[in-house]
Parts: sequence; structure tokens; C-alpha cells
Amino acid sequence: MRNELLSIGEVSKMKNVGVKSLRYYERLGILPPAFVDPQSGYRYYSMNQMVDIDVITTCISLGIPLKELTDYLHPHSVLDIEPLLERGRGIAVQRLRAAQAALMQIDEGLEQIKVQNELKREAGPYCRELDEKLALMLPWEGEAFDAKRYVAAITSLYGQLDGLGLVPLFVQGMARFPDGAHAGWNVVVEVCEGEALCGAGGYAGSAKPRKGERLADCSVFENGAVLGVIPGGMFTESRIVEDGFTGCFETACAQVGEARVTLALEVWDAETHVESYVVELLERD
Repeated sequence: MRNELLSIGEVSKMKNVGVKSLRYYERLGILPPAFVDPQSGYRYYSMNQMVDIDVITTCISLGIPLKELTDYLHPHSVLDIEPLLERGRGIAVQRLRAAQAALMQIDEGLEQIKVQNELKREAGPYCRELDEKLALMLPWEGEAFDAKRYVAAITSLYGQLDGLGLVPLFVQGMARFPDGAHAGWNVVVEVCEGEALCGAGGYAGSAKPRKGERLADCSVFENGAVLGVIPGGMFTESRIVEDGFTGCFETACAQVGEARVTLALEVWDAETHVESYVVELLERD
């Protein structure tokens, strides 16, 4: 039996865990040696404890405090691995969702920059086909644009995203609909549903979630915000560049056709002056 045990040095080398760390696990009571030589004090571990070390190092990588692992001990200081792994899985899924959400935001941002760089070389107005967009919207009271009210509305929308399981996609501005549930002007932030990023198995691969798939039911949320779909199709597009945020949107809103779906979206452009603003005006019958 003794010949089957591993010395602390052998375990350290096999699992790439420092001897000091193994001794610390022992002090916490989460990994007591299988045998301690009473004369030399050398510590030895059994092969079935190697799984415990794997679980412990996984918990460390997930940020679970080692001292909390003592809550998962059976009698005789044996780790109850199953509930501990369940906790670790929950943390890993949350991190995966956050990472996939960040990746989607980055990809959308890069795509927007690419499209805008191509469009600004053309003489407008021009045509652009858009897919439908899932957006969190806040109805706008009145027709006149006001920068302070707009910023307050955007802030309110972003403040609700986490609670609704939504991920912002770097597209925001104003949208006007001639009729329907969202008739009139709305402040909008394009989103996707966070739950679509991870399936039951905890990973959704590289498939992009469909917009408007589950939550787009016109439910009303805090401060009157509504989740809805901005219809896609072929839009006539022009770019408005002015030295002033309010003036830029006022110019865009003044050009709107009453019977058309209209989007006035903020555009980031590295070539514009810091005090200049760009609004992309899109209209569709």
C-alpha cells in the first residue's frame, strides 16, 4: 500500500502545483495527505486524491475562495466534489456568456466601422439594406430634440439591460415609426438577448442569435421602455456632419418624411473633429 503513494514532490511535479500550495491546502483541511511519516514528517498522497487537486485548481481559476471549499467537506476531510463542480460550472457559464457578449459587441463594432468607412467615400444619398434590429426603446415625448433628455433616455435604457438579460450592440440613436405599437419618435439602443449566447450546454458556438426571437413582445419595462423590432429592408441613407450634437440631430429630424420608417443613428468617425458629430439618417417606406 505504501508503495502506491506519491510523495509531495511527485504530486507537485505531476500536477504543476507548488509544494507550498499543497501544504496550504492541508492546513485548510481540504487536502490532507493520505499518510504522514511519523519519523520524517514526509507527506504522501494517494492517486485518488489527484482528482481533488484538479477540482481545487479549477476552483482557484474560477475565483472561488479556497477557504469556502471547507463548506464542501465530507467527514474525514474528503471533498464533496459534485456540488462544488456544479458551483464552478455556474461561474464558468456566466464568464462564458460575458466573454461571448463582449465578442459579439466587438464584432458588431468592427462591422459598423467597416461599413461606415465604405459609405463615407460615396456621394450620398445612397441605398443600404439593413436586417431587422432588436432594440430597447423609450418613447420620445414631443418632436423637438433635446440633448439632455436624449442622454437621460440612453442612460435609462443602458441601466436596464443587465436586468433584462440584454447585450448592447453599439448602435443607438432615434427611430421614428409612422404607425403601429411604436408610432412616433423613440430613443433606441440595439441589443441582442444574452441568453441566446449560451444554450443548455453552456456554449452556443459561433452561431449569431436571431434578433426578435423571444423577448420582442412589446413588454413595457422601467420608465416606459419597450423591447421591439426595428424592421429591416432597403433604406435611403445620408450622413449629417455638424459641429454640435443637438444641431446634428435637429437637422436629421427636420428632414424626416412623415410616412416613412426613419432611423437617426450616432456614427463614430475617427476623421471628424472632436467637437463634430455624425448622424446616419436612414429612411424606408
